[in-house]
Amino acid sequence: MTIHLDTQKLRQYRERKKLTQEQLAELAGISDRYERDMELGRCRNPSLAVLYPLSRALHISMEELVYLEEDVKE
Repeated sequence: MTIHLDTQKLRQYRERKKLTQEQLAELAGISDRYERDMELGRCRNPSLAVLYPLSRALHISMEELVYLEEDVKE
């Protein structure tokens, strides 16, 4: 199984908190460019070191920002 960032949820939670991408990035201690890339789906596998501060900044659990995907074996 692979853990992926749910980009739509990230945006929804950020907007519910009335935060800009730049504000969320600052609260989470990441660059605003990295936050933008995550919302655009360019970075779908952030590390726990990124997910944890994001979830803390949004006041949610990390599990609310991710989904599991089955690894397909051919």
